[in-house]
Amino acid sequence: MVMSQETHWVEDGSEKVADQWHALHETCGLYDASSRSRLCLLGNDRASFLHGQVTQEIQKLDSGEGIYAALADLKGRFVSDLNVYCLPDEILLDFEPNDLDKVRERLETFIVSEDVCLVDPSEHYSMLSLQGPLSEKGLSTCFDLPAPPTRPGQLVSFTHPEIEGEIYVSFRPRCTAHGFDLFVPRPHHQYVWESLLQATESIQGMVVGEVAMEMVRIEAGIPRSGFELTNSILVQESGLADQMISFHKGCYIGQEVISRIKSVGKLNRQLCRFRLAGKPDPKPDQPVALMAGDQACGWLTSLAVLPSPDTSILAMGYVQTSILNQSLPIHVSGADGASLVADLDGPVNAYGT
Repeated sequence: MVMSQETHWVEDGSEKVADQWHALHETCGLYDASSRSRLCLLGNDRASFLHGQVTQEIQKLDSGEGIYAALADLKGRFVSDLNVYCLPDEILLDFEPNDLDKVRERLETFIVSEDVCLVDPSEHYSMLSLQGPLSEKGLSTCFDLPAPPTRPGQLVSFTHPEIEGEIYVSFRPRCTAHGFDLFVPRPHHQYVWESLLQATESIQGMVVGEVAMEMVRIEAGIPRSGFELTNSILVQESGLADQMISFHKGCYIGQEVISRIKSVGKLNRQLCRFRLAGKPDPKPDQPVALMAGDQACGWLTSLAVLPSPDTSILAMGYVQTSILNQSLPIHVSGADGASLVADLDGPVNAYGT
């Protein structure tokens, strides 16, 4: 079996990260997501063009609506995952920081005579995120929103007397069941950050960093581009078909392979969640191999050592479907050289990042 890139290992035993992890579970975490990539599609043909590029229905979106989609290649494999938001005069794409060049290149390749142009809005807008069970309370404490977004992908805008321009807020859980992304005019980034921080701290929340966010993401079993979602992975192997594919829309890049997989109903491998009783033995620049007996049957993509009382180690990884169908025990090599059981938590089927 051909394995993907090195396993993404997340571990930090500091009290600071433990506090952030607890905040994301119990109250609210404020996260600066400005490093994420964004592109805006402008022009009269923007909706019809994007509709022919991604796995989801785009032309049916009204202003203020959004959807989670995959940008696939001709073989039905991931280029990137996208959060798509429809605004009155543009379509906003939000995606992983390292995917900007390949997403831009892929879209520009297929612009022929369409009235479409791509613009990077990061110069004008930054991005902040509130995540955790009390994130809506933190948002409403900070801003007097008439009606905050309540369903995935919903995007609302509002103005503030101290801010020139509109702030856009989307309902976007990134690592728990509750969360919001805010697109903020860049000149007012610091003002909004300080306002949100004050509101977050008033409900016993705090600023959280990448490590804590990754811990909770892996714990929740949410795949991420660059780790679980790579160009070696078919879209349906990720477990996100229900969230990011419309099987009723017209043609798009990769549809032939994706539809064939749907009709055949067979995948060679699936993304699953695991619980480990100890630490695997990491090898530099290599994925942690999943084994069934002495046979390699997959690999771990992401692994998190959590700051919980039982020091749980949770992971995601791809496993051969034939092994899953036989219910064969799966193990990895432990740090002490012994075999370490990887308890299967089941296939991944979570709303993506």
